[in-house]
Amino acid sequence: MRKKILLLLLVVVTVFTLTACGKKKKDNNKKVDGRNVVNYNTSFFIKSGSKYALFNEDGKQLTDFEFTSAGTFVNGAALVRNEISAGVIGADGKMVIDFGKYKYIYQEAGLYKVVDEERNELLYNSKGKLVTGLKDKTLTTFIGQGNYSLLFDKNSNEYQVLNVDGNAIIKFTKGNIDKPSTNVQKNFLSIFSGNKTYIIDLISEKEVLSFDSDEHYCVNNASDDGKIITLNSCVGTFQRQETTKYKFIKDGKLVDLGDKCDRISYNNDNMICTKDNKNYLLDSNNNVGISTDGVSYTDSEHYAKAKDGSFNGIDFYEKDNVVKNVECRVMHNYGYSKSGYYILSTYFSTKCNTQSGTSEFYTNKGEKAFDKSFASVQQFDDNGLARVSEDRKSYYLIDIKGNKVSDEYDNIYNRSNF
Repeated sequence: MRKKILLLLLVVVTVFTLTACGKKKKDNNKKVDGRNVVNYNTSFFIKSGSKYALFNEDGKQLTDFEFTSAGTFVNGAALVRNEISAGVIGADGKMVIDFGKYKYIYQEAGLYKVVDEERNELLYNSKGKLVTGLKDKTLTTFIGQGNYSLLFDKNSNEYQVLNVDGNAIIKFTKGNIDKPSTNVQKNFLSIFSGNKTYIIDLISEKEVLSFDSDEHYCVNNASDDGKIITLNSCVGTFQRQETTKYKFIKDGKLVDLGDKCDRISYNNDNMICTKDNKNYLLDSNNNVGISTDGVSYTDSEHYAKAKDGSFNGIDFYEKDNVVKNVECRVMHNYGYSKSGYYILSTYFSTKCNTQSGTSEFYTNKGEKAFDKSFASVQQFDDNGLARVSEDRKSYYLIDIKGNKVSDEYDNIYNRSNF
């Protein structure tokens, strides 16, 4: 019995410890690259026997163990039940919709559909504010999406895209299909209805743009600041399309390069045009630029590649002009370099007095970085760290300035990032 009690205490302590370690600042409005993201909260439920109680992020118990079931917090509120009825509770432990006030309560994304004794249906938000009555209206929500819903008004034949507070982001007339098709990626929503595609920023809660289209264009990627959004034509789960078409939005304008590119993608901070299974960088004016084959690059204006063959040195380019040639070197690796450093390796050359087997970092202007050579190197990761070795016997990490920032080890393994 004593062992069981100690085990129970250990479990409870573990729960509180994990919560404390994952504690977030209490500002419920988080920003990413200057864009607001959906509110989060750090209150949580703990179950004892068959009942739940609410605790805050500091481990303070906010309610008694009185709930027979407890839902997930969305926008600061959660659906709870006792033996008699359902209610909605806020992250602070106060009831948003009291028990017994309504016969039924359903959580709908960040909203709550309630039914009273007369079977009237009403829609509330997570603050307990009445959004609308639902007579002659249909609310559609989507699995895994708690930041928007669709409200259709049969009388006006109009759809509204509602945010988590129940406010209309945009409105549009029902098209010639039964229901609009939707897609969400990187906090951007695309809706296809009435031969038109709408692109909505769910963080700023504004329409980015809309355009006429015979088919739905889904968002497949976007830059963190939302200035670039890539789109592809899309169909339902059990449908097929012969050819996928691509467009992208840049600085609020729709761009279609279907005559030049078989595919458009946004990858590693660059726009990529794929044509005949080869990849090319798009420049700042959306022109098809250099091929990425056999090239190390930072962007379309800064890249390096072998000069007229593998053993004629490496040319460094800026705006398609060679700014430097480094002799007796070959490219160590190819592709994107977020850090702006390229790795070159030496080979035996009496002309340059070099031996094979050493590697060096070079800036995108062709200047040797850190004034040092290594026996083994790896490209810098997203944290600005790279593994190097001077003798292949011990390894250490350097930062983006070339400073040694770790002890030496028999080996250091990269798991996505150091």
